[in-house]
Amino acid sequence: MKDDGNLVRLSFSIEKELFSGLEKLLAVHHYSNRSEFIRDMIRKQLARRECADSKVVIGTISVLCDLDHAGIEEKLNKTLDNCNVKILGSSRFAIDKHYSTSTYMMQLRRGFVISVQIPTC
Repeated sequence: MKDDGNLVRLSFSIEKELFSGLEKLLAVHHYSNRSEFIRDMIRKQLARRECADSKVVIGTISVLCDLDHAGIEEKLNKTLDNCNVKILGSSRFAIDKHYSTSTYMMQLRRGFVISVQIPTC
């Protein structure tokens, strides 16, 4: 249990409709009280703000490859090798003898755009 000396008490007013929605959220998310729900919402907003202010983001690229038209995956790999991105992981899944899908998870600078020109088949 937290030390009550570290807590600040707040009082605020909300519309009845918002209060009803709050009560429903408490029940759905199994919060034992309103204070813990509000603390959790504030923590989530602060975490989102921290991520939004970050200069580094994590993203994924998913590619569906037609194995009868080779070269798409190799071209993407070459492009990623030439970019300033950090590949965190990748996976490949064979759908059937003609198609596979690959997913790459990477860390890169915010606003960085990867452009790959893929020939149409």
